[in-house]
Amino acid sequence: MKTGKQTPRLSAKLQADMEKLRSEHADLMASQLTSFRADLKIIADDALRTIQSDLDEQLLKLRQKWMAENQRQSGYRTPFKNLSIWAVIALAVVTTLGFAQLIQTYRTSWQTLGIERIEQGNATFLILTDENTTLRRCTWGGEERHCIRIEE
Repeated sequence: MKTGKQTPRLSAKLQADMEKLRSEHADLMASQLTSFRADLKIIADDALRTIQSDLDEQLLKLRQKWMAENQRQSGYRTPFKNLSIWAVIALAVVTTLGFAQLIQTYRTSWQTLGIERIEQGNATFLILTDENTTLRRCTWGGEERHCIRIEE
């Protein structure tokens, strides 16, 4: 057993000193923590703006490249790209009618000569229909051949 004045234990004394320091510097620590948080927020916002700016710039470059390529390839498209569907339909109708007229003219020219043309299977027959057309034997280039004589 000890006699005399009791001294506080060292760990309790150290604990008390730390508590005293904490209370003295609590405002300073809170201020530094607030300042640290604000600085981190500014840094994060700046990083976010930088990333956004870089992405926008890359997207703009990509869009410009795409538009240039699209314009370059537009020259390869059909020259009728500005025609409406009705213009294309009208062109098809006119072409069909023109072809029909050509065939009609071809057939009429045979009839004008007094010859009827008949196609059956894989053979074509020419029939003389007019009194002005006659089938004869002609000499052509020193050879005798069949010929049709048309008198006008």
